[in-house]
Amino acid sequence: MTSENTQQSVIPAVIPIDIAHGYRVWYSTRLGGYSHAQYGYANMSSRQNDDPDAVLRNRQALYDVVGAPVRTIHQVHSGEVVLADEVDNDEELNELQADGLVSTRGDMLGVFGADCLPVLLVDPVHHVHAAAHCGRVGLMNDIVGQTVAAMEFKGPTALRFELRWDHAFAHNAMKWVLLLPWNLKSVFRELQQLHALAVLVLI
Repeated sequence: MTSENTQQSVIPAVIPIDIAHGYRVWYSTRLGGYSHAQYGYANMSSRQNDDPDAVLRNRQALYDVVGAPVRTIHQVHSGEVVLADEVDNDEELNELQADGLVSTRGDMLGVFGADCLPVLLVDPVHHVHAAAHCGRVGLMNDIVGQTVAAMEFKGPTALRFELRWDHAFAHNAMKWVLLLPWNLKSVFRELQQLHALAVLVLI
């Protein structure tokens, strides 16, 4: 499906995974979109020189599946985290340069993954959830630790983690699935071909 054929509606192929009680992750894929093949058909990023109308239609098709607009930021491989529940305007949030989002309300948080991976964190007891864009540079900038710190700032959550990595690990994106509680190697091979979204939602 390309943007040349815009009369037919498409349904994006997504992968839902429940990661905690009341929390679900949706992974978009390259299937079921309006973009050209070079952008992966279901490209969700407006920063890749894709047709803006195609991207908008891809995002809307995704929103129709997950139930509401997905809130994103301008990812720059930093250690910066945005408190998404303190920024009400979605367009303003989308232009903030950061790589982590945290919320205590029902925001659908999204991070893009191409050759980097999403790290999704949930405290279902204190209703704090977060999404981080995690690549080699982001790891070096402590994006995971900064996201956890922002979660602790938003509530009494006490998350503890230990992240070990070496030079070879840092240059092999496929091994970063170890950061997540499931094996999604096949998914991330797919995500490497486009800018897909990982969306963390409350259900």
